[in-house]
Amino acid sequence: MNPPRSCGFVTLAVAFASISITVSIAAQQPGQIFRGAAYGVEVNVSVRSGRTPVTGLSTADFELFDNGVRQEITAVSVEQVPIDLTLLLDTSPSTADAINKFKSGAMEIATLLRQQDQVRLVTFATDVIEIFPFRRGGEPMPVDAVTQQGGTSLHDALILSLARGSLQGRRHLVVAFTDGHDTTSVADGETLAFVAGRADSLLHLVLSGAYGTDYTQPPSVKSLRQAAEESGGEMHAPGRFNNALGAFRQVVEDFRQSYVLRYTLQGVKREGRHAVVVKLKNPDKQNYTLRHRKGYFAG
Repeated sequence: MNPPRSCGFVTLAVAFASISITVSIAAQQPGQIFRGAAYGVEVNVSVRSGRTPVTGLSTADFELFDNGVRQEITAVSVEQVPIDLTLLLDTSPSTADAINKFKSGAMEIATLLRQQDQVRLVTFATDVIEIFPFRRGGEPMPVDAVTQQGGTSLHDALILSLARGSLQGRRHLVVAFTDGHDTTSVADGETLAFVAGRADSLLHLVLSGAYGTDYTQPPSVKSLRQAAEESGGEMHAPGRFNNALGAFRQVVEDFRQSYVLRYTLQGVKREGRHAVVVKLKNPDKQNYTLRHRKGYFAG
């Protein structure tokens, strides 16, 4: 097995550059998720009633606005495409209990993935380290190299993970287990939220209260929540889940039952920032909670 790889300041700078390059190149390719609207755009939408995913909806149930202009939804489906999962684990001293519980539940987490899925493990304290690269789902995860370290480069780790983006025909999901406190990052919370709004990955943050530890709300909680919501994901409050496995199971179930709305951009200038708003038409369904990416950029 290859040794864990540490990602430093140079890698962080490359990650920022790679986001810009990816968006620029993909704007020339039709059919990419949030990568240019020359032909088609795809929007992943989670619909829930309370905490239960809502199934059985069709194009007739949704309405979608791109920069304020209503768009015709040409297709809606619940996608079962392969998942590329990045597990991001905080290994700073304040999360020692979380590390042990993650290790004990790693095999169960792996069994929730299908063979067509892939998973990698990235840890962060002062340094951001890839414990192992993407490997096929369902296989045991080698977690012996996970050790406690000092510092917390949470923002840097999230940006590096989000910069990877989605490959064609696959979806990239980032699930971060952390106490939410950042002490050693180069990037600040505002930069993180900016990057999350332009990346092509879905981010879920599971705060450390899920491990049963004492919890103090981090100063950057607003920007962390904004980053998750900009990507179409969510920040999960402490105490919502009993353990990391329960949190992961809920996130993956919700992800796999989300809808994919497709439309061809009409009546809106292609270049620049596009704000996306999705609603349900039926008044009886207005109590449902919708979660989706807030927008995209097109060149």
